[in-house]
Amino acid sequence: MASFDDSSSISPVIALAVTTVANNDPQTGVIIDTNDFESFTYYILIDTLTDADATFAVTFREGDDSGLSDGAPVPTADLIGNADFDFNDDDSIKQIGYVGKKRFVEIKITPSNNTANATFRAMLAKGKPGNAPADPNA
Repeated sequence: MASFDDSSSISPVIALAVTTVANNDPQTGVIIDTNDFESFTYYILIDTLTDADATFAVTFREGDDSGLSDGAPVPTADLIGNADFDFNDDDSIKQIGYVGKKRFVEIKITPSNNTANATFRAMLAKGKPGNAPADPNA
């Protein structure tokens, strides 16, 4: 039984629009400003993965420049969990937490052995706003 909701304490943003890829081209999301929030959880929403041996590596870049000209890979210590997925993960959701200290962050999903349609997207739930309540539409 629910006693509370999180709608005023999180601000979800699209990190990677819905994409369908049938090769091994990396899919890079948008650069997201983490200013004024204290917690971050990425969700990768996986639709149909047609290829029978494809794998997908999920990586992140971070930096203090809004264009990530100073972008560097996020250290493993700043990621909580692992969101990599493969052909067995049809119709599922993966999540991974980010606890880095940089202002801007970006997701990248890189397929391997993928020769058929793979459809997925990603969102970032920015939580614990410095100025509550959070605007869920921001």
